[in-house]
Amino acid sequence: MTTGYQIAKTLVGLQEHRDKDKLMGLFKAQGIMNPVHPKEVFNPDGLDKHGLPWCAAFVTYCERVARGDKVRIRYAARDFLTYGEDIGKDLTKAKEGDILVFTRGANSYSGHVTYFTGVIDKDGYIRCLGANQSDSVCVAFYKPTGLLGIRRVV
Repeated sequence: MTTGYQIAKTLVGLQEHRDKDKLMGLFKAQGIMNPVHPKEVFNPDGLDKHGLPWCAAFVTYCERVARGDKVRIRYAARDFLTYGEDIGKDLTKAKEGDILVFTRGANSYSGHVTYFTGVIDKDGYIRCLGANQSDSVCVAFYKPTGLLGIRRVV
């Protein structure tokens, strides 16, 4: 069975502005529409023009392609804290392909959701594959201090 993480790996390199039509087409095909502006997938000028970060839409897309429409659409990163099995925050228990949820900014509702690549660098940074990282689908490193939870797709 193909996993969401495997789907995500095939999309590395897509950029928010250059590839917006392709990305929006992928999201629309899975029924992922903009809840703030329901006639749009996302704003034509950019995926998060309306302040709707697309990391959660991306992970939702990957999980829906892999697991079917039984996967509920999630528009907020922190919504993934109830997805799959709770592994806690102990990175020694994390496996490649687990979903990680991080804080974002100083408020209690923003976040970032991404996939764990299985790598923690020598300085303790977590290597993650996800979207809305430098406005693209790419690998980025995150501090473990912002980790809210690890989720395993079961």
